[in-house]
Amino acid sequence: MPFKSIAKDDLKVGMYVELNLSWFDHPFPSSKFLIKDQATLKTILGLKKLGDGLQWDPDRSRIQLESESDSDPTPKPMPLLTPVEQTALDEGRAQMQQARRQINQAERKVAELGGRVRNLMPNLTSASEVALEAAADIAAEVCSDLVSDPNAVMQLINVSTGDDSYFARHAINVTALSVMLARASNFDEEFIEGLGVGAFLHDIGVTRLPASVYKKKIKLSLPEQRLYDEHAKLGAKMTSDHLPRVGLDVVKFHHARWDGSGLPAGLKGEDIPMAAQIVAIANRYDNLCNPRSGQGALSPSAAVKFMFSKERAHYNPRLLDSFIRCLGVYPPGTMVALSDDQTGVVVTSNPDAPLSPRVVVYDPMVERRDAVPLDLTQPDMPTITGSYRLDQLPDVVGAYLALSAKINYYLVSAVDKEIMTAGEQLKKQLGIEPDSAKAREIIE
Repeated sequence: MPFKSIAKDDLKVGMYVELNLSWFDHPFPSSKFLIKDQATLKTILGLKKLGDGLQWDPDRSRIQLESESDSDPTPKPMPLLTPVEQTALDEGRAQMQQARRQINQAERKVAELGGRVRNLMPNLTSASEVALEAAADIAAEVCSDLVSDPNAVMQLINVSTGDDSYFARHAINVTALSVMLARASNFDEEFIEGLGVGAFLHDIGVTRLPASVYKKKIKLSLPEQRLYDEHAKLGAKMTSDHLPRVGLDVVKFHHARWDGSGLPAGLKGEDIPMAAQIVAIANRYDNLCNPRSGQGALSPSAAVKFMFSKERAHYNPRLLDSFIRCLGVYPPGTMVALSDDQTGVVVTSNPDAPLSPRVVVYDPMVERRDAVPLDLTQPDMPTITGSYRLDQLPDVVGAYLALSAKINYYLVSAVDKEIMTAGEQLKKQLGIEPDSAKAREIIE
């Protein structure tokens, strides 16, 4: 049964309603919800901006209409969780806590590797054997320590460092994504080892360019772009005596395109070395999500859709399809809008149901650490209607949904008190006893 109009004064406990207010004009996690008790009803009636265009859904409500019965119209009590439901809830919370620990461990590893890369950058300019061996060691650690947990890696792809370490982070991201795709495509470990080193050093030629070019935050001029396009050739000359053939192929040909429109001009299709085909996909995805200029970043979902719909001719179609299967239509870390007006973050993708991943939703009445992911493949679950960039969400919502301890340019801890305050205020408004104060660590 569709929603029906109802006057504000006719609202009752047990009704499933839709408020005609924007997200910022009411304290509830969604504009559609069940009025569970008198405290909730009182809060609704006290909303100053609430108009008369209210809607309610009889089918999802828990009241007995007078036309159906003359008995006591007292709303039915909310059912308690069954033992099975409680067990599932406890398991879900434990899984989320473990996921946060893994992501934060991966994040600390990325920070440590990033520091080593930044320290190594001046020496990479010389392309000395010692510097390249150190780079190979870092690439090997990315392959072994990070790619073992793809969901954590994909979450962290969208955590910007907010400093001048773009090339360090880009090297780590592209290496992790490339190795993930290569393993999903069943390449052997010897190939993957060479691929990893090549992916890590794919932009080494940039270190020979003027800083005014490679650090420029706005669009390059035509002469500057032509100079920048030489970095693959420069990189190949710098590493030709030190890299395995697979790695050298990546450095030299990672800007080649399947349709022949890339660099070097005319190289296309199966003539492009396989390792370079793989890194081209990973490189483009990271550049769309984390552009060098810091402007115009796409959400993970938008980046996937853009590559698939607008640039499909640029990549090996088999590899691109495999890459999208790895990430999902909504990759982990994507902030999503749901059909019930809630906002969530994708925790894990679902290869068998790419439109229905597992999602954690923003709910200030639930402690951030106690949030449990929803399996959107289950009956009566909402569907995803769109995606957000992080900067399109209020800071409190973005911080609540962040599984990692650091996201974009601020720490979760910086707004965590706001999250707790919002939840406690809402509990007071609804007549729920606030939780006792307790110490909380943000990074596990």
